[in-house]
Amino acid sequence: MRIIIVTIFLAITASIISCGYTKTEDDKFPNMAVFPESSNPEITIKPLKMKMYDMYSSNNATLFAAVNFFYDDGATGQYIMEMDNELNRIDSIPRHGDYFIAKNGNFYLEDENRNVVKYNNLKSEPHKIPTHPFHGKLYKDNLEKELKEKGAYALNKFPDSLHYEISRKIDSISYHKAADEFNKQVLTNLECVRDIGGKYLLTYPQNEFIIEEIPTPLWDENIGNRKRPYELLHKFDQCRQRDRFIIGDGKELIIKDKAVTANGSSGGNHFVPGTFYPKGYQYYEFNVNNETTQFKIFAEYVLAQKITSRNIPNTNTYLLDVKYERYDYDRSVTYIVRKE
Repeated sequence: MRIIIVTIFLAITASIISCGYTKTEDDKFPNMAVFPESSNPEITIKPLKMKMYDMYSSNNATLFAAVNFFYDDGATGQYIMEMDNELNRIDSIPRHGDYFIAKNGNFYLEDENRNVVKYNNLKSEPHKIPTHPFHGKLYKDNLEKELKEKGAYALNKFPDSLHYEISRKIDSISYHKAADEFNKQVLTNLECVRDIGGKYLLTYPQNEFIIEEIPTPLWDENIGNRKRPYELLHKFDQCRQRDRFIIGDGKELIIKDKAVTANGSSGGNHFVPGTFYPKGYQYYEFNVNNETTQFKIFAEYVLAQKITSRNIPNTNTYLLDVKYERYDYDRSVTYIVRKE
């Protein structure tokens, strides 16, 4: 009996280890400052009232960023915002979904009705991007209707037992014709493509369109090795975005150490344990303007860096971004770092 119990215990232990369970330990630096506190009184880390996502520098010492702005009453507003290098707001326009800041300075985003609109600048009136005149799905549907009602593939000329095979043939014919027309009407003179909100922004020498309805086959095997229209669109160059996308390079902010203080679990049942993941503290060192500070933060998944940094070009201003976590329901914000 004892042998059986030991065997079961060893089997369970091996199963737990194989599912990612990590041996735990205590907080290695219990007295270290907890983010956003700083160990160096010369460096302050303060939250902004917003979460700053994509940031672009411009040619006139201003910044453009997609932000979620958090109001004092708990409301949230989404904007494309223009700021100076001190992050003071200059202007903004509301956004309701995806967006794109083009190389020529135009702003493209979704409005409250999910239309793609263009702003020449943040002070201009929005211009709705027209839908491309070629409607691939409607074109294919009309071809299918014509083939079913008349001609060699009219379904009423065949017994019911053949309708399925004839329908597949009709789908193949209508798809190939619609794809040919797509190549002719959509791809000719196309310069670049941009995916925005699940739609395609198409740029031509003299105009631009949004296209959503692209011909698709009902039975994929009928298209052989032919490239689908959406695959062909992705072969075109992406329309160029504005000047410089500001990202972190990891030079100023590094993780000096970690401590696994607990194990989270993705679930499981009575017979099979779930997958474990290590939780615990990340200990950071941040260097700014010849000054160094340290702080720690608790991470639900300690192996992935929770805090990243960005530097505003040509300034000594730094931003710290805290990543969302699966069980973190607080409103994550962007922090600004300053040397006193």
